[in-house]
Amino acid sequence: MRKIVISILFVVISVSLMAQETKKETKEKPKNYKVFGNIYTGFYYTFNDNYTPRSAFEFSTGLLGYRHKISEKITATLIYDVTRTTNNIKVSDSIGNSFNVTYFEGSKYTAFLKMGEIDWNITDYLQLSVGQLLNQQYLTVQDKWWGYRYIAVSYQEKYRYGMPADFGSRLTYKGNLLKYSITVTNGEGPFRHQDDGSKFLVASNIDITPVDGLMIKMYNDYEPAPSSGVGIADKNVNSFFVGYKKNKIMAGLEYNEIRNYGYMQNENVYGISLYGSYKITDKFDVLARADYGNLYPQYDNNAKLIDNKQYYIAGLQYQPEKNLFTSVNFRYTNPEDIPQVYANFGIKF
Repeated sequence: MRKIVISILFVVISVSLMAQETKKETKEKPKNYKVFGNIYTGFYYTFNDNYTPRSAFEFSTGLLGYRHKISEKITATLIYDVTRTTNNIKVSDSIGNSFNVTYFEGSKYTAFLKMGEIDWNITDYLQLSVGQLLNQQYLTVQDKWWGYRYIAVSYQEKYRYGMPADFGSRLTYKGNLLKYSITVTNGEGPFRHQDDGSKFLVASNIDITPVDGLMIKMYNDYEPAPSSGVGIADKNVNSFFVGYKKNKIMAGLEYNEIRNYGYMQNENVYGISLYGSYKITDKFDVLARADYGNLYPQYDNNAKLIDNKQYYIAGLQYQPEKNLFTSVNFRYTNPEDIPQVYANFGIKF
């Protein structure tokens, strides 16, 4: 009888230990999926009576994403974002006289597919990506390096140097110090279908990390004009970025240009953006940014080029909790002479 009791106790203890071990292994097994999102909002007040609206609450980002690691070699990512997907409508006669047009502009917060990407790691060094791809022009490096998107987007996105995403494919080589990719996309962005001529945008991008904390990035793309004619030319975008980020310091400098802007021959725009921050404590950062260049006003194909465009930001960030960011900052835009004070809030989950 004693042997039977001892045997039963041994079995019970063994099963209990095995169950605990299995539970531990299950608990420690990493998830193969992730749901994530961003909410960016704020308020501004303008010290210029001619600027309208002089003050307002803003909502710049409502993003929801899902990433699933299918296997060690395949990952799928879906991201939905909100933005303005309609532009102002302008109608004019043959000599340029404008007509009054009544139309519904559409929501400034329309949900759209920002990313629908399949990544296949063919080898440890070679990756193929297909679907709707994030633009490497500014989103994959500069946007993350700047790090204050909830306050303001980076230079090329602010002044519409390119689309945030597009439908196509990308082949990437990933080395220890260098990453090189070549991308072919429709060139129409996430809101439009391929043009009738089936002309593609071809881009190349190089990321170099020669030493810890230093990043060098070079980007170039070429897009044929959708039509031919007098004054029409193929468009070309070039950008160069160098950044340093280590310990409490962040600094970045980028130069960007578009040759034959809007497929208009010899109409070139350029811009320089310099930014940096210093972490005072674990919760407080000071930050500053200066943009300079020339550009055409957004949504107006007939507008004249603005020279000596300047945009400045200086402020303080306070992070009260993990993934919650707040900022009070001052901004100034010239030559329009627009001084503004902002309160921004951002959360990531």
